[in-house]
Amino acid sequence: MLIPVDRTQQPFRFVALPESEQRTLQAACQSGLYRNTDEEEWIEEFRAAIVNWEPHPRRRLFKAVLAAVTLATLCFSAIYLFSIHLR
Repeated sequence: MLIPVDRTQQPFRFVALPESEQRTLQAACQSGLYRNTDEEEWIEEFRAAIVNWEPHPRRRLFKAVLAAVTLATLCFSAIYLFSIHLR
């Protein structure tokens, strides 16, 4: 197995592969010879965390309230500054 050039470019790709060679390649990939178990464990833990992740509704509510208060403060400040300027 070759190392990828970057995230989007591989040094090769299979256009067509006979079924017998697909089985050979799959067996080689699944063997411990070509596996990085530490990385695979990390990936599985990350996938499990994503599946079980639930955003906290209180945080979303807090952010919405904070945004509304900030917007109201900016609006009232602008109105006050314009009213002083027009006098």
